[in-house]
Amino acid sequence: MTLLTSKLGMTINDELLVGHSHHQAGRLENAKTIYESILLKQPHHFDALQLLGMLYTQMGLDLQGLDLLLKAVDINSTNPIVFNNLGLLQQKLKMYSLAVENFDKAIALNPDFAEAFYNKGISLQCLSDFKNARSSYLSCLSTKPDFFPAYINLGIIAEILQENQLALEYYLEALKYQQNHGPLYFNLGNVYRSLNLVANALNNYDLAIYNQKNYKEAFFNKAVLLEKNYQYTSALEAYSEVLKIDENYIDCYLNKSIILCKLHNYHDAKLEIEKGLAFKSCDQKSLNQYGIVLRHLKMHALALEKINELIGLDPLFSLAYVNKANILVELNQFDLALENYDHALELEASSDSLRWNRALLLLHMKKFNQGWLEYEFRWSGAEFKTAYLNTTLPQWKVGDDNKRLLIWSEQGIGTEFMFSVFLSQAHQLSSHIKVKVDPRGLEIYRRSFPELEFYSSDIVLDEKTYDCHLPIGSLPQYLFDSEISFMSWRKSYLKVNTNLSNELRAKLKRSNPLVGISWTTKSQTTGKDRTICLEKFFETVKGVKIDFVSLQYGDVKEEINEIRKKFDVEIQSVDSIDNFKDIDSLLSLINACDLVLSIDNSTVHFAGAIGKQTLVMLPFNADWRWFDDGEQCLWYPNTQLLRQSSLGQWYSVFKRVKTELALL
Repeated sequence: MTLLTSKLGMTINDELLVGHSHHQAGRLENAKTIYESILLKQPHHFDALQLLGMLYTQMGLDLQGLDLLLKAVDINSTNPIVFNNLGLLQQKLKMYSLAVENFDKAIALNPDFAEAFYNKGISLQCLSDFKNARSSYLSCLSTKPDFFPAYINLGIIAEILQENQLALEYYLEALKYQQNHGPLYFNLGNVYRSLNLVANALNNYDLAIYNQKNYKEAFFNKAVLLEKNYQYTSALEAYSEVLKIDENYIDCYLNKSIILCKLHNYHDAKLEIEKGLAFKSCDQKSLNQYGIVLRHLKMHALALEKINELIGLDPLFSLAYVNKANILVELNQFDLALENYDHALELEASSDSLRWNRALLLLHMKKFNQGWLEYEFRWSGAEFKTAYLNTTLPQWKVGDDNKRLLIWSEQGIGTEFMFSVFLSQAHQLSSHIKVKVDPRGLEIYRRSFPELEFYSSDIVLDEKTYDCHLPIGSLPQYLFDSEISFMSWRKSYLKVNTNLSNELRAKLKRSNPLVGISWTTKSQTTGKDRTICLEKFFETVKGVKIDFVSLQYGDVKEEINEIRKKFDVEIQSVDSIDNFKDIDSLLSLINACDLVLSIDNSTVHFAGAIGKQTLVMLPFNADWRWFDDGEQCLWYPNTQLLRQSSLGQWYSVFKRVKTELALL
C-alpha cells in the first residue's frame, strides 16, 4: 500500500506528528490547521479525528469536538483512551449518563484503567448516585492506591451522606500522598467543624490558607466558625482578610455587621452593612440586617423604610415581617406588630424563634391564653443562659395530679421571684412538690413556703425522688386562669428576716423618708434602654427632702461620690450587704425602706414580692411583663409603673418621681 504524501513529500503520519507537536506545545491554531488538512485528505483518519476532537474541546468548541470523537469511536471501538476522552467531554456537557456508558466501555477494554474508574465516579456523583460513585472510586484505588483525587471525592461523598467520621478517614488517607494541598485542608476543616472539633477545624483552615494563596473560602469558613464560638474579634479579622482578597464578598459585610451588633457596636455595624449594600443594593439578607441595625440605633422610621423596601423586592421573605414586627413593638404599635408576626408565620410556620417573639407580644397585649401556651417556645426559640433540666423523666401534664412534682428555676433571679407567686397555688398540680431555686434565695423560700421542699438549683436531685417536672415559667400556663382571678389572690408572698430589717432601719439615717434606689442593669440586650443617668435624675428631683440608700448591685461607689459632690446628696450604702450575692439581707434592707425607686431590674421583683411600695421607671418600649395599660402592676399590688411618654425621654418620668417623692 502506498502512503499518501503532501506536496513536500511528508506522509500523513509525519503531518500528524507535526500537528501533535504543535498541540502539545499549546499552538492550537497551528495544530488545528494540520489536523483539518489531514481530514480533508482522509476523512476517516482515526487519530486525526480524536486529536482534533480533543483540540476543539480545548478551544471551547465542545459540540464540534463531540461530533469528531463520536466518529472516531465508530471507526475504532478498541481504544479505551478515546472512550475515556469521549466520556470526559460528555461529562463537561453534563451528559452524565452517556459519559458513564463510555467510561464503562473504556474500563471493559482496560480493566486497570484507574482514570476511567475515577471519571466514572465523578459522573455518577453528579447524578447523585453516591453508592455507585463510591464503588467506582474504590475500584480506581484498588488499581492505583496513590490516586489522590479519589480519596478527596470519597471524602466529599461521605460528607454529603453525613458520614463525617468516614470522610475524615478518607481525607487523612489522602494526606499521606499530598501534604501541601490547600483544598484538602479546607475539607478537613469542614469535617472537623461538623464533628465539633473546633481547634482541629481552625488549624486545618489555617493550613489551607498557608498552602493556597488568597484562599478566601478558607478565611470565610474560619470566620464563621470563630463567630459561632464567640471569638468575635478574631472572626472580624478573618472576614476582613476575605475582603482584602475579594471586596465584593457581600456576605462578609453582612456577617461583620451581625457580629458588631452582638458587640453592641451599632455605629460600625451600620457602616459595614452599608459597604455591602454599596456593592449589591438589593441583597435581601443585607437589607434585612440594615433594618435590624437601624432599629438598634433607634432610627425606626428609616428602619421601616428599608424593611418595606425589602418586602417590595420579595413579599415571601419571612424575616422581613419578623423584623418589621420587632420595630413596631419598640414603637408600641402592638396590633400592627402582631399582624406582621402572623404573616411571617404563614410563610415560615416552623420558626420557633418567631413563635417566641410572638408569645412575648401576646403576653404584652394580655392575650394570656395563647401567650402562655406559646411561652413554651422559649426553650427552642430564645437564647437562654438557663439550660433545660437534664432528666429522663417527663414534664408535668394535665392529669399528673397524683405524681411527685419537681418545679425548677429558670432565667434570672428576678424572673424566678416573679414566677414564684404561683408557688402558693402549686398544690393544684400536685400534693408532693419539690422546688429547685437560685441558692441566693433558698432561705427566703423556705421561710415563705414552709409547706414546700426547697433545694438549691446547683444540686442534682435523684430521679427516684420525683416523677415529673415543670420549669417555674410554665406554672402560669396551668395556674393563671384570668387577669381578674389572678388579681383576686395575688399578694405579697415572700417573707423577710424582720429582725435584720429592724436593725438596718435603726442604723440608717432617716431624717426624711427613706427611699431605696436602684438605677442600672447589666443586661446586654436591653440594659441601655432601661438604665437611667443618675446625674440627670438628681438634677431633676433636687429640692425634695429624701434620704436615699443604695439597693444597686455592683461597684457604684464612684457614681455615688459624684452625686454627693455635685448635688450634696448622700446615697447611703450598707457595706455589710452584698446586693448581688446576699439576697436575703438585701430583702431585709428593702423592707427597711419607706419606698423603693428602681428601674426595671431584679430589685423591682424583690421589692414587689415582699409587698413594699415601689415606683418603677420604665422605658417607652418596656418589657412584656409590664404590659401596656398604664401604671397598675399586675404582678405586685403595691408597685406603680411610671413610663416614658416617648422613646428615650426620661425627663417626664423623673418629674413624676419628684411629685411622688414629695408626697411621702
